[in-house]
Amino acid sequence: MNIRSVLCVGLALGAASLFAEVESYNVFGQIKCTTTFRKTMVAIPWVSTNATAQTIKVAEIIQTTNLDEGTMALHWNGLTSTWDAWRINASKEWETVATASETGVTVSENPTDAPIPRGTGIWLIRSDIDTNTGDEKTFYLYGKYWEGESGTLTCPANKSTIVCAPYAEANGYNLNSIDATAWAAFGTATGDAIRRQTDSFPYYEEWKFVEGTGWGRSEKDGGVKKFVKKDVVMPAGEAFWYVNRHDAAVNIVWPKL
Repeated sequence: MNIRSVLCVGLALGAASLFAEVESYNVFGQIKCTTTFRKTMVAIPWVSTNATAQTIKVAEIIQTTNLDEGTMALHWNGLTSTWDAWRINASKEWETVATASETGVTVSENPTDAPIPRGTGIWLIRSDIDTNTGDEKTFYLYGKYWEGESGTLTCPANKSTIVCAPYAEANGYNLNSIDATAWAAFGTATGDAIRRQTDSFPYYEEWKFVEGTGWGRSEKDGGVKKFVKKDVVMPAGEAFWYVNRHDAAVNIVWPKL
């Protein structure tokens, strides 16, 4: 199975956010994620618990509780244009694995060293079943809340990029909470799309962007289709596709909460 076929498989992810504030400079969070699918697109909304930058290691954010030996995590490395890959070993620890591509074999960094940027996402591939059965699987994300604005998240021209909402709010994150003019300043243009994975054909829900309006969908009004601005809420813990359909990069800077 090649990478493209892996990324086209439908999935669903439900999540609830649990926060605990203490009398401390830092605020930490945990998300309980439940999925019925073997391949799940997972958000990276937080940073390392000892971070000085907006990154986290796979060994830190995805707890091995409830995950079986052989479960894998994949993250697209934009610097090397390859997939970083890790798996859980018999000792319930993350370890690096090699991945093959047209340019050769790549060995990923150690899972305790490889930085994964906040605002991106990874694929979590469970090992306990070969196909989707409808059985629920629970896993946990953990990390530190980042108080300031995010760094720049680049979505290359004419490509789809895995991204996530910057905050793991219990009620999810509404993409229209960012004004349409701000999206346009990032480089988002009419025709760009957001796709959230679903469990039925075509295995995603799509919302499009219209300059001056924001994110929404086309709906019929008296037999005529027209664009309607809609709340586009991404659940906590869930990553999604940003589909850039233009010849220039989109540089998203998630605002402060």
